[in-house]
Amino acid sequence: MMSKKVIHQWKKDEIDYLIELMEKYEIIAVINVGKTNDRQVQEIRKILRKDAIIRMSKKSLQERAFDKFQEISGKSNIKKLK
Repeated sequence: MMSKKVIHQWKKDEIDYLIELMEKYEIIAVINVGKTNDRQVQEIRKILRKDAIIRMSKKSLQERAFDKFQEISGKSNIKKLK
């Protein structure tokens, strides 16, 4: 008997929030900050705080949000973000 994996609510909420941002804004940027130290990330946040929404989330959640948004919107250029 196989058990179902429980998907935590915070993950569902994060995906929904990312989709909401994609629906609201025409331009989004996805960057990898994996090898960036904390000080650099904080400096980037400080500089961009006035002009951009900065959201850090797991790559797998971003990919799920992109897939779901593509299904909802029918936009094919979302594949370029992966």
